[in-house]
Amino acid sequence: MNKSNLKIFLWLGILIPGLLFAGSQSEKKFSITRSLPNNSTQNAAIGKLKILAVMVEFQEDNDEYTYGNGKFGSVYTEDYGDTIIDPLPHDRTYFENHLEFAKNYFYKVSDGKLNIEYTVLPEIITVSKTMRNYAPPLTNPDDLGGLANFAGEVWDLADSVYADLDFSQYDLFTIFHAGAGAAFYPTGKIGYERDLPSVFLGFNTLQKYLGNDFAGFTVKNDFNIRNTVILPSTESKEVQSFGEKYLYQMSINGLIVSNIGSYLGLPDLFNTETGVTAIDRFGLMDGNAIFAYSGLFPPEPSPWEKIFLGWVEPVVLNANVNNVHIAAKLAAAAGDTVIVKIPINDHEYFLVENRQRDVNKDGITLTYKIGDNVYTFNTQKDTGRFRFDNADTMRGVVVDVDEFDWAVPANGIVIWHIDEKIINEKYAENRVNADLYNKGVDIEEADGIQDIGELFNTVFGEVYGIAGEEDLWYKGNKARFYKNRFGSDTKPNSNSNSGAKSFITIDNFSEPGNVMTFDLFIGNDRFLKLANILLDGNYKFVGGLDNLPYIFLINNHDLIIRHLESEYSLVFPEFSEVSPSIFSASSNFVVVGANNNQFNKLTLSSALDRVISQNSYNFSENEGSKVITPVTYRGLNFYTLMGTDISRFLRLDHFTGIYRTFDFSEYGKIVQISAYRDQNDFALITDGGYFITGKFPNDVKNRALNLSGVPVKLITLLKPDGKNEFIVLNENNGFDIIAEGGIRNSFVINTADTIKDFAIYVNQTNGTYSILVVDKNKVLSFNSFGILNDNFPITASSELNDYILTTDLNNDGVWDILVSSVDGNLFAWDGASGDLLQGFPISTGASLKVPPVLFTIDNSQSLTNFKSGIIYASVDAENYLNCWFIATDNPSSYGWHSVAGDLYNSYTITLPAENIIDEYFPESKAYNWPNPVYGNETYIRYFVAEDSDVEVTILDAAGDYVTTLKGTGRGGFDNEIRWDVSDVPSGVYFARINVSSADKAAAKLIKIAIIK
Repeated sequence: MNKSNLKIFLWLGILIPGLLFAGSQSEKKFSITRSLPNNSTQNAAIGKLKILAVMVEFQEDNDEYTYGNGKFGSVYTEDYGDTIIDPLPHDRTYFENHLEFAKNYFYKVSDGKLNIEYTVLPEIITVSKTMRNYAPPLTNPDDLGGLANFAGEVWDLADSVYADLDFSQYDLFTIFHAGAGAAFYPTGKIGYERDLPSVFLGFNTLQKYLGNDFAGFTVKNDFNIRNTVILPSTESKEVQSFGEKYLYQMSINGLIVSNIGSYLGLPDLFNTETGVTAIDRFGLMDGNAIFAYSGLFPPEPSPWEKIFLGWVEPVVLNANVNNVHIAAKLAAAAGDTVIVKIPINDHEYFLVENRQRDVNKDGITLTYKIGDNVYTFNTQKDTGRFRFDNADTMRGVVVDVDEFDWAVPANGIVIWHIDEKIINEKYAENRVNADLYNKGVDIEEADGIQDIGELFNTVFGEVYGIAGEEDLWYKGNKARFYKNRFGSDTKPNSNSNSGAKSFITIDNFSEPGNVMTFDLFIGNDRFLKLANILLDGNYKFVGGLDNLPYIFLINNHDLIIRHLESEYSLVFPEFSEVSPSIFSASSNFVVVGANNNQFNKLTLSSALDRVISQNSYNFSENEGSKVITPVTYRGLNFYTLMGTDISRFLRLDHFTGIYRTFDFSEYGKIVQISAYRDQNDFALITDGGYFITGKFPNDVKNRALNLSGVPVKLITLLKPDGKNEFIVLNENNGFDIIAEGGIRNSFVINTADTIKDFAIYVNQTNGTYSILVVDKNKVLSFNSFGILNDNFPITASSELNDYILTTDLNNDGVWDILVSSVDGNLFAWDGASGDLLQGFPISTGASLKVPPVLFTIDNSQSLTNFKSGIIYASVDAENYLNCWFIATDNPSSYGWHSVAGDLYNSYTITLPAENIIDEYFPESKAYNWPNPVYGNETYIRYFVAEDSDVEVTILDAAGDYVTTLKGTGRGGFDNEIRWDVSDVPSGVYFARINVSSADKAAAKLIKIAIIK
């Protein structure tokens, strides 16, 4: 925290005891063409903005809880002349001067894109009540109903007074009322004040208080006024300090421009729950900026505010760049970079800018007016009574400033962390930065202490952290934790708000200057972002081939083959509406797709830089109007297999171009085909509830099996002994395990939602396999009898997508499990221990749009400086193509690398030889889980090498009999017996597990703790 922070707060707290600031209340709406919350009206921030203002007085009063008596010029008890900020008289010229400041401010900060015109009506309007009657009630200060009624009365009176006024010529309607505003109060009045808050009332807020039928304040020609800004004539107040009267001076300039910002759609960026600063003086919509230099002038808006209003476009950097030049706005020449955007994921990004207080090196020059007379004031530095916390050396109404960024705390680079998800979720409530630790628009404070807006208790009372020179990034920053580098291992770090690593590093910041430089690197010694590209279209498929730096995409029906590091791409229109099959043949690569009733075959050179041939084959109406299954490649004979919408099975021979058709209509439509790669077999499932396998095309139909439900997905397990197994997921979360010509067993997995996909994990040590599924934020792993495996479930920090991939990422001989979350993080866990791998999660994008893919790459492709690795590629819901390189020695193609296992769409996995456990009843594999038991059930687990009978006898701690559980054990697998403990009291219990086969028997005693 900047030590000078104490000065403003101590000065406010001691010299003027009890001075209190409150955030202005406002209802916000979007201002540019985009998706709008709550059907808000759009208010253009580009072009001309016409403001109509009216001066309003109240019925005269003698209320000690309002400033003045309700009439202009009555707020002070003595004559201060014209030596103060915003001096009397508060007349038409006075308010025009304030609007002239707003005009100059927005013209300059928007680079001329927003032009304000204004009219202040000459006659004063007097409403029917005293001020307190329009103020929010003390019991509910958030109730703006009185202010809404006040606005309605004002515009009704104005319509009567100004018979010839055409209200329809104006956009924003403003009330300047007599008296002082409600920004702060002396101690004695806190809790009883009846002054009016400064507020922007948008249409939604007005309708909230005036009823759903409210269409606007109707004036002549049936024009409806749908907004109102309510502002005081001054924020200056006489206060008592140490028995003496003191005039605390505060201009309304900051309030005026911030309320115009509200009209344009900007949300408040201070903490609207507490009124405390959140971005300090680095943007417009923060209290510390609104009241900077006694409210005379705020800094330029933050880069996010300018982008939001459509005034600027940032330069997006997605790759490694050295010596990035970034200019301060007023120093920028045509073509210079002023704002850099560095994506973290699809909803988070960093904005980098260069803020300089005095680009022209001539100090600050303020132009001010007293009445119609114009004066200037210049100073080379903040000093005495011209500082950000007090500028009462000034006089008159400030109408222009040569450099608004004189109001920023210091010089250097500012790094902003923007989270559009938070902004979108909190915008309608005006709570974008209401969470101190989870802001939508946040500053990465270079000193390593995120303390802007943080509460500190001192011997002098409560103070809040504000920004100082050590919060900006530049060479020479003397902050204790500063390293002149911003990355995953610095403080603050470059991680996403969820904690996932972005691997973004910004370093080598130059010394402060009008043009500064830095270096950008995305990655580290193991992880490297290869692509984060916004695509145009409707993407249905993403794939990649081992050792080729290309991505295969299906956009609508078009095939796109895109290089990972260049703009080079090949496009083949109307190629496939289903997932294509991609494989190698005769040193070339072949892609086969199906679009309507046409097969499309593309043969490419080994480098994918040349089309060798392109062929199409049509099938007849009798065979269907389109293919509905993924195209599956069977390596033997170079066949591709497909199913059509009228239950026809198609086989295309790539040597001859001849296809054959088989009718499966008696079994229903084909859902999916699994081909055995180099075997002359295949398997398929149909929506009629059948599984069929055999040698094609001989005895297929004689092998149809009725499944336990309507099938969703089929995976074939190729075993060394040729006795293949098949796993079928059905719509009811049921699994059928098919072996040796029949359904060996079936089971149901209970999850919160319907299981949409599953993957295979292979234990390379013993040759066994597991079934992997997602359940909300958990990964579950089951053996082929539906028994949950050790170290599962694995729990992630957020909800997961349905698609699971497996591979060995770190060459330890153990497959790892990769799953992305719906908020765009990629997790990877050790498949045996369930431990999160080092470096994960990675922030990759948003929720998935299509299933992701893994493929290997080697150094010959010159993609990276690494020897070899694995590429993870996905297209997310925001239409971004995300590719990450994960370095690893000898990357293996063995694993479940896509939703279909591979780019053949084979839906098969080859199992290694099983390493059989010879011990009949390993005691280390006999236990219960969970233990202790806090719920209503526990599972007693055991392994037997042979089919066995099992009996579990349970006694309590006193040795009294409780119950006996009986079951069986499948030889060679983990098994379980469930114990329902819903009626069992808390305590310690002993369970004796007795197992026996035809010629063996064994037992083990385990202890179970039940806690309720």
